[in-house]
Amino acid sequence: TIKLLLAIVRPLTAEVLRAYLDDALVGVIATRNNGNHIALFFVDGRHHRKGIGRKLFEQVVDGIRFTQMTYIKG
Repeated sequence: TIKLLLAIVRPLTAEVLRAYLDDALVGVIATRNNGNHIALFFVDGRHHRKGIGRKLFEQVVDGIRFTQMTYIKG
């Protein structure tokens, strides 16, 4: 079962959502600027293709009302 936990990180003023699988941290997404900017998005390579990144991203998008979201292709 994937558990998602939210933490507010200060002084960076970021919201961090962490994904755990069997008590092991397997993914993280952090937003800034009231959710308008994804500052960090990571899923452990051993857990790719399991829907963890999708769940993290969907939680961020569903939980915020943004006027615009920045996207940097890299």
